[in-house]
Amino acid sequence: MIYQIPISQPPITSYQHITCILALTDHYNKTTNKNSYMNWFMLQYLNIMLYRWNEHPSNLRFDNCFNAHTHISCGILSCDVYNGAEMVQHSVDFSEFASGKIKEGFAIYVRLNRHCIVEPINFEPYNYNQQGYDSSWSHETLISGYDSEKQEFYLSDFYDNKFRTISIDGHILNLSFSTARRIHTDNYRRQDVIACRTFSDNQLNITYDPLALLFLIERWLRGGTMGDRFLGITCFDVIDERIQKCGLLTFDVRVLSVLYDHTTAVLLILNYLIETGKIIGDQYLINHTEDARKTALICLNLLLKYKIEAKENDQHNNKMRTLLNSLKDKEEMIFKRLHALVLSSMESARNI
Repeated sequence: MIYQIPISQPPITSYQHITCILALTDHYNKTTNKNSYMNWFMLQYLNIMLYRWNEHPSNLRFDNCFNAHTHISCGILSCDVYNGAEMVQHSVDFSEFASGKIKEGFAIYVRLNRHCIVEPINFEPYNYNQQGYDSSWSHETLISGYDSEKQEFYLSDFYDNKFRTISIDGHILNLSFSTARRIHTDNYRRQDVIACRTFSDNQLNITYDPLALLFLIERWLRGGTMGDRFLGITCFDVIDERIQKCGLLTFDVRVLSVLYDHTTAVLLILNYLIETGKIIGDQYLINHTEDARKTALICLNLLLKYKIEAKENDQHNNKMRTLLNSLKDKEEMIFKRLHALVLSSMESARNI
């Protein structure tokens, strides 16, 4: 018998922990929980922030100042948390544990050793280096299904640079779990094994908060710094400076992947706000956001092309800077217009 937790192709794929959450929660868009879910979604993915380059050279992230992008604290998943290191220490059969949780309706978010999943024939499970780690490539993975007849598990992760689902044998799952790097590293004595599932219809109750939305819009428009972070529109200036100084060959693709995902999130949020009457929008705003999304995708594809060519080129750098400045201007217009629309809707509500 096949036990499969419903998952979708998530709208955001730049970081695995976010991708795994949204692969599960995008299901809410087809249920009576949709409005509550989108009220949560807009507060998580409307804004961006960038850590200082000298400390985190590729760390452009979503600005989750209202909640964390983790399964445990996101508030829209029911989660049970287990200590993976203790499970290994006490010789828990992980495949048996996983199949039991999947039968109960839980997906499992866990770090697995990708090396023995991708190349199981050549894997040496006890090949440790001098620091005491194993030689694994540990990566977050969502275990989303189980076939009891074949004794196979379905893993949703990035394979061949695409988020998709593969199947592996139970003994490979056990091996990949027990040799995952965080299990054996002194700095990580605990590895969370998170069993998570969505709530039933009408169990989410997250209300629309226009003041919180305004706060995020103004935070993006104001930009600036906070501690070791650059906020909102200022991220574009720091990225431009980075390209000027270092070029594109060492530029992390995930930075532009987040910018593209951000425009995708803004488009989803705008459509939801307009469809539910929370703002009185127009097609021009939607078209402008779709245009910004296309620009972000062009930037991402160009960066990939330049990296394949592997030649430092001032013309490439200048073209990218021009496109990113155009994207910055487009997003600034979108956020200013959205700010005005939210204020107008709040004023109308007060006058009723």
